[in-house]
Amino acid sequence: SSKVAERKIAARFEARARAAYAGAARLMAVSPFLAAAVEHYAGERAVEVLPNFIDTTFFRPPEAPRDSRGAFRFFALGLLCRNKGHALMVEAVALLKKRGREVSLDIGGYGPEARRLRGLIARLGVEREVRLLGRLSREEVRSALWQANAFVHASRVETFGIAVIEALATGLPVVVTRCGGVESIVTDELGLTVESGNAEVLAEAMEEMIGAAAAYDPDALHEDIDARFSGEAVGSKLVEIYRQTATGH
Repeated sequence: SSKVAERKIAARFEARARAAYAGAARLMAVSPFLAAAVEHYAGERAVEVLPNFIDTTFFRPPEAPRDSRGAFRFFALGLLCRNKGHALMVEAVALLKKRGREVSLDIGGYGPEARRLRGLIARLGVEREVRLLGRLSREEVRSALWQANAFVHASRVETFGIAVIEALATGLPVVVTRCGGVESIVTDELGLTVESGNAEVLAEAMEEMIGAAAAYDPDALHEDIDARFSGEAVGSKLVEIYRQTATGH
């Protein structure tokens, strides 16, 4: 939960959380960022990091190279809520348009911010550059990732970042904000990381990615994610944790 990560659990739930942590045989979190927050509530209990995983046989690079002609295509995916930073992405695209850059941004997902985002898109005059795609199936997400040139993620707080590893597994370089869990995923070899909450800084990183995207090897991006976040890589560790716990070792 992002509320745990931000250490903002409602007072009426904090005692329950502390009791749950105290009564657990093992404590696990999906990122070092979340682990530190859980430790805040769990006292002296150690929290192990075991990341989320994805199907890296499904999320894989496209068979044909991505089309690099025309406008540079960014894709974003996530619940349309303020925390995800979609408004910053729209503002960044507007800034890039003013600079004469040919860019587009497709945003997959649904949520309470949809209406406000539509208004912002119209107000900034980027109706041709930014599209809200709504709810997408798993296959539609992969198709959108295959058609994009880079992935952008501008959250304020994230416990992990499933959408980021899905994008990387398809061979897409990423532009992400420093928002907690994502920072344990993205290295310099996988993309660009910038401060959160700043549209100008985000626009600069997106502009840098336009020139740098071709240098990222899609197969290398996939291999990195497969080694760290495949079902096999994470599942084997989880099975061992369960085995140790069940046998008392």
